[in-house]
Amino acid sequence: MTMINGAQIRKYKSLISKFINTPIFINSLLACFVFVFTFPYKYAIITMGLDSSYVLAINYLVANDFQAFSDLIFTFGPLGFLKYPLHIGSNMQIGLAWLILVRITFIALMLYIGHLRKRSIIYTFLITLVFTNILQFDQNIFGIIIFGLMLYRITEKPGFLAISILFTILGLFIKINIGFIGVLVCASFIIYDLIINRNFRKTSVIIIISLLAFVLIFWLLLGNPLKMFTYYTQIYALIAGNSSALSIYPDNNWLYIFVMFLIFLIMPLIDRDKDFHFILFIIALSIFAVFKYSFARQENVHAKYFLDFLILFLLLVLIYPQKLKIISILLVMIQISLYYLNLNYTGTYTMDDKIQLSGVVNFKNTFCDYSTFKANSLKYSREALKGVELPEAFTEEIGKASIDFYPWELTYFYANNLNYKPRPTFQSGCLYIPPSIDDLNAAHMLSDEAPEYMIWTFTGDDGLPGIDLRYLLNSDGAFINAFLGRYTKILEDKKRALWQRTDSTKLGPANFLKEQEIEYGQWVMVPGSANQVLKIKLDVSRTFPGLVKSFLYKEGEFFIHYHLESGIEVKHKFSRDNAQTGLWIQPYIRHIGNQLQGEKVLRIKLTHTHKDLFLKPNNEVKWYS
Repeated sequence: MTMINGAQIRKYKSLISKFINTPIFINSLLACFVFVFTFPYKYAIITMGLDSSYVLAINYLVANDFQAFSDLIFTFGPLGFLKYPLHIGSNMQIGLAWLILVRITFIALMLYIGHLRKRSIIYTFLITLVFTNILQFDQNIFGIIIFGLMLYRITEKPGFLAISILFTILGLFIKINIGFIGVLVCASFIIYDLIINRNFRKTSVIIIISLLAFVLIFWLLLGNPLKMFTYYTQIYALIAGNSSALSIYPDNNWLYIFVMFLIFLIMPLIDRDKDFHFILFIIALSIFAVFKYSFARQENVHAKYFLDFLILFLLLVLIYPQKLKIISILLVMIQISLYYLNLNYTGTYTMDDKIQLSGVVNFKNTFCDYSTFKANSLKYSREALKGVELPEAFTEEIGKASIDFYPWELTYFYANNLNYKPRPTFQSGCLYIPPSIDDLNAAHMLSDEAPEYMIWTFTGDDGLPGIDLRYLLNSDGAFINAFLGRYTKILEDKKRALWQRTDSTKLGPANFLKEQEIEYGQWVMVPGSANQVLKIKLDVSRTFPGLVKSFLYKEGEFFIHYHLESGIEVKHKFSRDNAQTGLWIQPYIRHIGNQLQGEKVLRIKLTHTHKDLFLKPNNEVKWYS
């Protein structure tokens, strides 16, 4: 047996000492520490509500019917569960593996940039620790995409570019806004690289390889790649109108906003460093896209999206330029401060923005005590879903038959072990559904693929309220006609009604009655009788300044007023885009029934909160019965 002598021991100690002091070992230790110390809290409890419903539906389909995603039209894609994994099938384990990959990649790339830029280890470590604690899922992916492009610019190693492209493509299958912002960043980089290097051949190769990779991943996830054009065309149509359909209108301090954007314009003049200009160039388009996304529905999570992107911008300025300039860092910090002041000014932002120090506890509870984490999540989920537990009469009637839910509460299928069969858009009454997709929803309801039962959850005691003071029957045109025409209510309690599919239809095709011009603020008499279902369709007429305003910011609010035979006037908000699928006029229904009984509407009027500069004074309105 060979003995190890003292000289060999000293040699091994020397090698170990050298390895321990190498940047790769030190940065690996730092990355592991940052990952554990900043590990986010994993919320895996299923609750009732609009957002929780689609999160549950996505997780359920991934585990039980993945191919259903090829026929769905929604902002989340087949990998959407990675953003909100639940304890269904293997979703949570896969989601945690994805989280580890994203967080470690985000941290590692940041530390590597600091190393290449010759930042001190302490400086890079502190920057990484602070910003990894602040920035979460979406911003981690954006950071990876941008860091990869930065490292490709520094090293010219194609592997870093491949990382950026891969995470962008995966983002398109997680949630469309993640992928779209990633595409804007990558496209900006390709344009920048083409301008600087004028290498058309290299640019063409990058674009072709990226497209081939996208097609391959689409094929693996959703099947026939020829469907991708229809798939993304439909998703684009769905999201294009949501800027107005989901908008709320809090008061803003426009001085804060103006100065914040003015700083963007003067930054390139104040700091002429090429690295800083590179940052500004590749995020310019994405900044605008994130602004549009945040300001459409300017509250809490949506409003924070732009705040987090500004914080990511600050991180880029702190980590990437070879020469750090205090003026540039200060300007970005002023932007963050101004935006945060405006958030508090709006009154719609109530999130706790304190830096969390519970990462180690979160890591322990999630990984070291996984069985307890899972058991508690399932336990609290059952408690949270007691409100959607169905009476025995409902469950006996439904049995194993297929079922869907209206308008947006989907959690019944999980709480009652029902056979869920979704329609193309999952939910109704909470999205902008353009006419083309509204027709797909309606065709689904009239086809043999329609669910045998529907549960309609009542959204209020008086009337049929939708989100944001809307009238539920104004949210979906052809779909609600198909639903009410083909299904019959058979059971009901105080919270919901059970409808059964029939072979006949109670509502015939829409008949065009007349077309007329309606001015804003003008009362218009309603034709026909109270037992005749009437709708109007219109495409709100905007001026050129109105089109520009809609592109750069968002629409104002539109309202429809109903003057009932009882003398009562009812006012509901409506979306400009949903008006194209049809606004329900007659009868005004407060509680839905088989016979569509309601109050007679004598006249209606349309109003808005726009300035006259943005809208034409009247609209061409088409009446249908």
